Amino acid sequence: MKLKFLCMELSGTGGTETVLVKVLNQLCEHHKIELILTNAPPQQNFLTKLDPRIQLSICSGKINKPLTIARKFLLASADTCFISLSPKMIKLGAKIRSIFKRKYKIIS
Repeated sequence: MKLKFLCMELSGTGGTETVLVKVLNQLCEHHKIELILTNAPPQQNFLTKLDPRIQLSICSGKINKPLTIARKFLLASADTCFISLSPKMIKLGAKIRSIFKRKYKIIS
């Protein structure tokens, strides 16, 4: 199973980052993991603690960001599961899934 974690506006120093590192490093033992950040965190030290098997995508630019996220949803296969920390990403993913009849799962 492919697990794609969608995160918005991380600072790089909070509890969310700590939990992400621990959870993703554990999950990458059994799943293909991608971490998708909608911004480049000001403090990126936590990214160096991620297992090298974890694919990292950082979206940048006001126009590029929504297009990149939409593309991730459009190209996702049926065995993909999106785990979102943002209600906006859940809504976007659900709309794309409905319009384009995709079979991926969305988890909040």
